[in-house]
Amino acid sequence: RNFINSTASMIEIGSVSVNYCCLIVYAANSPINQKFTTHYKNSNILLRNRMCYIIYKTTLSRIRRTSVRLRHIKGCEDFIHEANECIEELDARTYKGKWNLLFNNDKNIHIEIGMGKGLFIRRMAARYPDINFIGIEKYTSVLMKAIQRLRLDRQSSENDKTDINLYYACIDAAILTDIFEYGEVSKIYLNFSDPWPKARHSHRRLTDKYFLDIYSKLLKTGAKLEFKTDNTELFEYSLESIKVSDFELEFYTYDLHNEEGIENIMSEYEEKFSKNGQKICKLVAVRK
Repeated sequence: RNFINSTASMIEIGSVSVNYCCLIVYAANSPINQKFTTHYKNSNILLRNRMCYIIYKTTLSRIRRTSVRLRHIKGCEDFIHEANECIEELDARTYKGKWNLLFNNDKNIHIEIGMGKGLFIRRMAARYPDINFIGIEKYTSVLMKAIQRLRLDRQSSENDKTDINLYYACIDAAILTDIFEYGEVSKIYLNFSDPWPKARHSHRRLTDKYFLDIYSKLLKTGAKLEFKTDNTELFEYSLESIKVSDFELEFYTYDLHNEEGIENIMSEYEEKFSKNGQKICKLVAVRK
């Protein structure tokens, strides 16, 4: 307690800002070695109190990207179960090879994996009414928010028919081959996927060869995979993964917004990152 009071002028406890860094510190003079989380404006300034030990530091933007998805909202499972806009896993399995029955047409199907709150795929569905879209998100709390935003869009739309080409699915990317037949998907979008920065977690990256092999079983020859990220390390990892997969690299850039003649629909993260001056990387790969 004395430690906290003495450093209150240096540390703003519990505040949230994208410019802050998260520091986990310990008060060594506490009888229970009290642990508390703070946010400090400048991570380059060291806390000089000898009782304070910085044991962990990461950018708040990365924390938000993970923690927002994992934060559970009470009742979200029931909400999703009752939502007509969303297909749950058990129902999704029954549509394997016959997703055209859900859309009541034979148009091409494009899917976004890890869609988050769904801004990108909602914009795509509105712009391309002759394509069927499926947004895939495994985190129920995030999916609930995506459904709520979709409903707001439909309420404000003068023509509700513009939205019948979009459904959401509450499934994990690892079981996509149980959901779609070979060649049933015409294009896959990956937007600002979790970078999983630690090497031991590389197999969880949605551009790891494990997942690329899954995607290749959904896409027929000539179909495309599009991937965007602000994380250069993840992008370079993805470029290497493509080389040992059933995909062939068609295009890539480390600065998408400075490329001419490329149509670009932005997601929530892309809008946020680009406003902060961060460069956006993109690749397009073709199924061999």
